[in-house]
Amino acid sequence: MSNQEDMLLDMWHIGDRVELAPHLDAWMAGDRYGNVESKGRRYIHVRMDKSGKLRKVSPENLTRIE
Repeated sequence: MSNQEDMLLDMWHIGDRVELAPHLDAWMAGDRYGNVESKGRRYIHVRMDKSGKLRKVSPENLTRIE
């Protein structure tokens, strides 16, 4: 894993409120917002508000919201 990927993963903390990137199918289906539930070695695991699903998302496809 590169240093850049490590830095992207370190930006996110459990409990952060996030929005998916608009180019993802889940966003287009209305499943846009969620909370960070855990972090893996490569993906951030986000519990989505609308569907309740736990999605594995690359850190570059997330935006923190307040």
